[in-house]
Amino acid sequence: MNILMTEPGLHWNGQQQRLLREALWLDAHGHRVTIVCAPQSALAERLEESSLSWRPMSLCMFTGAVLLRLAQDLGVDIIHTRQSKDTACALWAKSQGLRVVRSRHQPLPGKLCMTQRWLYRHGCDRVVAASQSIRQALIHTGDVPSDRIDVIGEGVRLEEFHPSIDGASLRRQWGIDPSAPLFGVIGMIRKEKGLCAFVDAALELRRQVPRARFVLVGDGHGYYAERLRERIGRAFPGSRPALILAGFRRDIPRVTAALDALVVPSITDGQTLVIPQAFACGKPVIASDIGGIPEIVEHGKTGLLVPPNKPRDLAMTMRHLLDDPMLARELARAGHEFAKLNLSFADRMKDLLRTYECALGHGSSDFSRGNRVRPLASSPLP
Repeated sequence: MNILMTEPGLHWNGQQQRLLREALWLDAHGHRVTIVCAPQSALAERLEESSLSWRPMSLCMFTGAVLLRLAQDLGVDIIHTRQSKDTACALWAKSQGLRVVRSRHQPLPGKLCMTQRWLYRHGCDRVVAASQSIRQALIHTGDVPSDRIDVIGEGVRLEEFHPSIDGASLRRQWGIDPSAPLFGVIGMIRKEKGLCAFVDAALELRRQVPRARFVLVGDGHGYYAERLRERIGRAFPGSRPALILAGFRRDIPRVTAALDALVVPSITDGQTLVIPQAFACGKPVIASDIGGIPEIVEHGKTGLLVPPNKPRDLAMTMRHLLDDPMLARELARAGHEFAKLNLSFADRMKDLLRTYECALGHGSSDFSRGNRVRPLASSPLP
């Protein structure tokens, strides 16, 4: 298959990560992929390091004719867009009979404007939603017909993330004792990630369990990121603080292996990649009970769910995990089994290929099967 993927964003986040992982898998499995992205974007920097074919281009409605010519020259079968800007840009191509698939990774706002609703209904042939919660919002808020939406959640490369990865060397690098409990957040420093609640919960748990340690892995820009770094510096002073700002890292398998538990304190979230990665590494997960997260985290069985933006509840849940090591081990075991059964990235990519085929009119796409998960062998915890 010949696919043209588009991404107008400038910054590196989960959406750009997913595009790159999808493109690399498709390329490795014999499909032809070309990526169009904004020049001087974070995605362009990473594409410079890869062998993938890509073109720098500002994507908006006014550059639609340029995108159409490129698609025609390449002989593409599918244009896969990610945002309203590049979907509007692809309208020229769609008017000439090319098929367009659009992904939606983030939760929808309370109300979509008329232009956004029109683009979801008429600007693409199929929509890929990252979770059932996003699918429902597209139906009720975006007026998108339910039979045109395929749910394809996050998947993990099981050969890359697994329990045998050694995280001890990274702990030594951070100056964290091997016996100290380490809770970590992995993600961009943005307001919707709930990082202020994590900082407050870390302070509370630190008062109760002085040996507890915390790490925030990720980068961010702007006012919120600056203020959060200042707040952490005041709350956790010293040359070896209890909460470490580790910045952006590419060795996420090793980061995940170094943790005793992953924390996902998001205020809003569609579905996050770091939870499947933690499951695959055999790490217990504490996450906010919002968006698409409960679709993969079953409270008390594959993880622990907490109300978003409630630092005290988060601190109590982290303490509960420390006080009950048997629970921590069982959550880790069940999460690992769940990842093996349901969260393979290769299976997610096969679902995406079915979406492409359906957009081209080569068969039907029944994703009710894909939305179900295979049950775990053990019964839920009491």
